[in-house]
Amino acid sequence: MPVLIHHYVKIDNSSPENSLADSITAATEVVFTLSDKEKTLCTLEHLRDLRKGELVFRCHIAPKAFYKKYENDSANIIYGSGLFHTYFDGDGKRRPRDANLSWGVPPQFVMTYVSTDESNFSYVGDIKYTCINVEIFFFDPDCMNGMRGLWRDGTEYKSEICVASHFYSSNVEKTIKYIAIKEIETLKRRGFKSNPFLADYEYMKEDNLAEYEDENSDDQGDAEDENNFENEYNAQSIDYSVSKR
Repeated sequence: MPVLIHHYVKIDNSSPENSLADSITAATEVVFTLSDKEKTLCTLEHLRDLRKGELVFRCHIAPKAFYKKYENDSANIIYGSGLFHTYFDGDGKRRPRDANLSWGVPPQFVMTYVSTDESNFSYVGDIKYTCINVEIFFFDPDCMNGMRGLWRDGTEYKSEICVASHFYSSNVEKTIKYIAIKEIETLKRRGFKSNPFLADYEYMKEDNLAEYEDENSDDQGDAEDENNFENEYNAQSIDYSVSKR
């Protein structure tokens, strides 16, 4: 069952409406002002259109809970509304070994890298931010409908479950890597060994992807998880700087 905005009941001591922040460690609340150029670049949403008082979240692309060495890397940050944060991270947990267990809320969409547009850039001070094009695939069209009207200008609705959009990064190479980590983690959480939306997406093909072991959980140390992905990522003869379409 998808988690929609109307499923949340607001009480005095709740986390923000639209958010599962009590159980997610992958994001923090931040203050957003109209003059904050970095946040308007590093987001998939039109943050200026959020309701007055609605919180903006600083979300880690490669999950902070499992990839702590990337926690403070600005190239690993994307800003979003409470609803985006909820759909992006779910409850922030990993899939249990017993898939028959009733448990938690997984992410509601998977984000995939498409291309880098070197001609589309902006500066914040002396720091250059370059455009990264992505596609977002929802596992349920109702959740995509919940995000309607929130996407940034230039977002294209490609189907009832897919939008094409973009955001900006100060280090494109690193951000592409973090998107790949997030994609693999999201699909693992959903029980997929490859991306069901992109059968020809080369680096996610089952025969190319060395499967994670769920034994590499929190109690065995984050370094194992990070090293497992580093080995997978570096083993691929894929040029992540060019379009996957």
